[in-house]
This record gives sequence, structure tokens and C-alpha cells, in this order.
Amino acid sequence: THEVIATDWCTGKVCMTGQSYVASLPMMVAATGIEGLECIIPRAGIVNWYDYFRGNGGVIAGQDAQGEDSAWLTWYCFGRYNSPDYSEDSGFGRLFAKNMEQMLEDADRITGDYNSFWDLRNSLATIEDWHAAVIFQQGFNDRNVGAEHMDQLYRALKKMDPDYPIKLVLHQMGHTTIFEQADGDVLELSHQWLDHYLYGIDNGVDRDRTNVLAVNTATGEWEDFREWPVEGSEMQRFYLSPDNELHSFAPWFYTEDPIYDQLEYRTLADYCEDPEDPY
Repeated sequence: THEVIATDWCTGKVCMTGQSYVASLPMMVAATGIEGLECIIPRAGIVNWYDYFRGNGGVIAGQDAQGEDSAWLTWYCFGRYNSPDYSEDSGFGRLFAKNMEQMLEDADRITGDYNSFWDLRNSLATIEDWHAAVIFQQGFNDRNVGAEHMDQLYRALKKMDPDYPIKLVLHQMGHTTIFEQADGDVLELSHQWLDHYLYGIDNGVDRDRTNVLAVNTATGEWEDFREWPVEGSEMQRFYLSPDNELHSFAPWFYTEDPIYDQLEYRTLADYCEDPEDPY
């Protein structure tokens, strides 16, 4: 470890931001409860890696990232691998390869179960340690990192503390940042966030009861809402049919295979291993 002393250029209060994988890092740091991290602004970030690479036991990946898994992403984000002086035959190279093999085993593509490997990569597992104020940007048409990560974090923080400082900036685009397309509202909110939480300026952003800033599909204008889900929303369950269509009702499947008549109902918990005793 190396202690960094930055009293000349830093107040000791820090904000972290980024998009995609780099948006996941601020949330992973926030989950440690580390002192000094006052706010984060993740944009299309992953809060629970199991829900990115797995789905109820199935091995999945984002629509534009098919075939990826945790080990591949580790290699992709490992900057030293592309360094000119990196060698697979070096001590570090062999250590990296060994850890990659262990990661492939621990991620368990065979059963797809939630185990201790995924629990360590779940920023919601230590939600009680969070204290950093959050502005979460998310596109509803993001087919890489879905809106469920934004939804899970907002619900978890508000369940822990109804007054937890978190705001959502929701838009209709894909896996991108709204800074490039939005008007001044989003940048102004971010500036107010930084001014308050890093410099202690009393600008009222912490008392503003508007927690959701969303772009309207029809008009393209921004609308303010008090909470998420927005008032009047209802949960809707959809069912996938053999003709690759979604239905709001459960389709009736006809089969001559008697095994379907013998299947008993099981909950998701029945398919999940205990994170404390995964094997």
C-alpha cells in the first residue's frame, strides 16, 4: 500500500464518475463505505455483476456483448496485458493466468448459481455501508447494462434510508452518457451535486424533493418526478411464447412429453447456493 497525501490540492472529499465498467467501479468503492467518497455519478453502471452475466441461473450477456463473461472482461480491462513489456512467461504473467483460470472456475458457467464469487461482486450486499450521494444516469434502451441495475440500487438505498441522497437521470437512448445529448439541466444538476458534496456549498440540492429527471418519449422534453417508480406506474409481468413474442398472459403450451406434468414448482431460492457455503 502507498499513502497519498494531497492536502495541497484536495479537500479530502472525492467524487467518482464513469460510464459502463468505469461506472461500476465507483459503486464498488461506495459499497466499502470508505471515508472521503462523498458522491458518485455512475452512468450505465453495473451494481450487481451476477445480474449482468447471469439470469436466474442462465448464462447471459448484454445484447451487444454476447459471449462475454467475468474472466473475459477482466482481461479486456487489464491495462498491463497490452503493455509492450508484458510477458506471459514473467512471474506476473503466470500469476495473472492462474487467477484467470480460478475465475473461470469460480464463476461457474455450468450451474449458473449465485455463489460467493458473485456475492463479492454485488455492491448491494453491503448496502448498509453506503453513504456516498448518488446521481445515476440510465438509458431505457440500453441493451448492454439494463435498467435493472439502476432500479435495484435506488430501491435498496431508499429501503435502507427513505431520505438517502440519490437522484436518477433517465433517458431513451442506449449505452451512452446523456451529457452529450441533453440540455443544461443534467450538467447543472451535476455541478450543484459537486458544489454541495465536495465544497459544502448550501445550494439546496440536498433538499430538492425531485429525485427523478426523465426525458419524455413523446415530446423529448425533460420531466421531474418525486420518486421511482414514478407515481401511477404498475408492475407488469410478460411471458415469452414459442413464437418469440411477449404476452401479458401466460400462454398455454401443449406437449406430449409427460415430464412436464411431473415438474413441481420451485422458487428461485431453490436454485441458488448459499454464498457462505457454495460447494
